[in-house]
Amino acid sequence: MGGLTYAILVPNSLHGFGEFCCVLLAMSTVANNIPNMYTIALSMQAMYAPFAKVPRVVWTMCGNAATLAIGIPACYYFDAFMENFMNSIGYYLAIYSAIALTEHFLFRKSFSAYNVEDYDNWKKLPIGIAGTSALVVGAFGVALGMDQTYWVGEIGRLIGKYGGDIGFELGASWAFITFIILRPLEIKYFGR
Repeated sequence: MGGLTYAILVPNSLHGFGEFCCVLLAMSTVANNIPNMYTIALSMQAMYAPFAKVPRVVWTMCGNAATLAIGIPACYYFDAFMENFMNSIGYYLAIYSAIALTEHFLFRKSFSAYNVEDYDNWKKLPIGIAGTSALVVGAFGVALGMDQTYWVGEIGRLIGKYGGDIGFELGASWAFITFIILRPLEIKYFGR
């Protein structure tokens, strides 16, 4: 992509303006990745208490190493890789949104129901049985309903002549149904 951008902007640029734009684009790529690496570091420290003892710079370096390890082989198949990867992320968003919105609107009912000081107190956080079960069941819904180049699900191939992609809808609905059934049981038996 960089070579194509360079070929468009530089040859007939206004006294080096195209080259300046290419430098800005390269720098903006770096700037767009900085928040992601910072988030990786914070997420690792928040995920498990002993991970907080490892300095954030180490987690950032590990995140950059993982990005580099994925990016080098992926650059040869960048277009197809990114299309498939972004499609997969879209399915995850359906499941996550169904679980988070159900928890917020049906079980918490307002922002005042959240105690932000308990974010790292495992004894006050939900057990996660309902959320994990909804994630797994939603993933099955996605797998059965998707119609992508790398996978066509059993339900997805029944739609139309060439198949249809209803993985997003199946993932969200199956996750919602599973969560709305299991979350009250989790609250009843575990109290959180």
